[in-house]
Amino acid sequence: GTSLDPRFDDAAAREETARVARQALYRSRTGLRALELIATLAPLLGLLGTVLGILLQQIALQKLPLGIATTVLSTAPVMAILVARAEQDRLGWKGLMASLLAVSGVALAVLS
Repeated sequence: GTSLDPRFDDAAAREETARVARQALYRSRTGLRALELIATLAPLLGLLGTVLGILLQQIALQKLPLGIATTVLSTAPVMAILVARAEQDRLGWKGLMASLLAVSGVALAVLS
């Protein structure tokens, strides 16, 4: 026969290949459930984070004096840089420019 292992004839080789393939398929399915759950929940958590952020922003604008609320909300790009550094992300020039613009705006608001 054409079997690579002389201990197996062609039929036994096919049977063994099918058995190993079934085992591999069974093992791969167990991890897919967790991955499926993550893939389902990830967009919902992202949406929840966005909605929660906007909700908290609106509460800050209602509860705080306008100047303080604007100052706090304008520092978001600066906070993004801190988070990026903590996650060891590389900072791009656009992020740095946005942060400089935010800090400049806050400085103008405070100094005028």
